[in-house]
Amino acid sequence: MKHVLVLIVLLAACSGTLQAQTPAEQQAWLAKAQPATVPPAFATWWTDVASDCGCAPAITFDQLLWYTIPGDAFQCGRAEQCAGIFSQDDGIIVLAKRYFGNERVIKHEMLHAMLNGDQGHHHAAWVKYGSPLAGL
Repeated sequence: MKHVLVLIVLLAACSGTLQAQTPAEQQAWLAKAQPATVPPAFATWWTDVASDCGCAPAITFDQLLWYTIPGDAFQCGRAEQCAGIFSQDDGIIVLAKRYFGNERVIKHEMLHAMLNGDQGHHHAAWVKYGSPLAGL
């Protein structure tokens, strides 16, 4: 149980956007990423998040590119481990393979996409989508 809580704390704090990374850091894990085909449920989740957000999304669902990286998490910063991350420069959402079907993690990254990053989690919708792995 202790190792699960540690993983949750590490991952919950790290879903976000790629702006804080150097190009070399981003390229290191992007080389491990594989394109992913999204199930129809993702489009429904996008609509749900857009409704909760009440915002005009900065990107459309069809513009998003989806990738997975093998494992439970991936290094997405100098010392960070992530379950998912959004790249606002190119509209990419990358998810650790373990979380590819996890609605909470995916909706969290979708909200980043809609808000064109919003690393600081300032929008009111973050109350609902801010900590995707808490309690898992």
